Amino acid sequence: MTSKTDEAQSYDPIAAAFDRLAERYHQRYAERVCALAHIGLGDSVLDVGTGTGLVARAAGARVGGGGKVLGVDISAGMLALAEERGRRLGLVPHVVRFATMDAEALELPDASVDVAVSLFAWRHLPRPAAAVAELRRVLRP
Repeated sequence: MTSKTDEAQSYDPIAAAFDRLAERYHQRYAERVCALAHIGLGDSVLDVGTGTGLVARAAGARVGGGGKVLGVDISAGMLALAEERGRRLGLVPHVVRFATMDAEALELPDASVDVAVSLFAWRHLPRPAAAVAELRRVLRP
C-alpha cells in the first residue's frame, strides 16, 4: 500500500509536462470554474489540488489586490512550478500563495474561506468525503 507522500512524489517528475498540457488544454476550464464560482474582487479563495496553479492564477486575476488565493496540493514538484509561474505573473506572493497541504486535513481555521474551487483533484483523493467535510469546515456560511 502506498502512502500519500509516495503518491504525491509520483507527480513530481511529470510536473513540467503536466503544466504544459494544463496550460494548453485546460485554461478555458479554469476560467469557467472561476466564473461558475462567482469569484470576485476581495474574495478569499481556496484552490484544492492546485497542481501547477492554473485555477489559482485565474482566481488571482479576479480577486484583485484586496483578495487572496491559496492553492494547496500535496505534490512539491507541482507546487514549485505553480510558485514560479505565479511569481513571473506578479501574483505571488501579493495575491496568490501556494502551500503543501492535504485536502483531507486542511491546515486552515474554520470559516476562513469565501470560495473553494478545484479542477480535477477529486478523482485523485483517496477519501473524497473527508475532503468535502474539510471544505465545509473552512468555508464561511
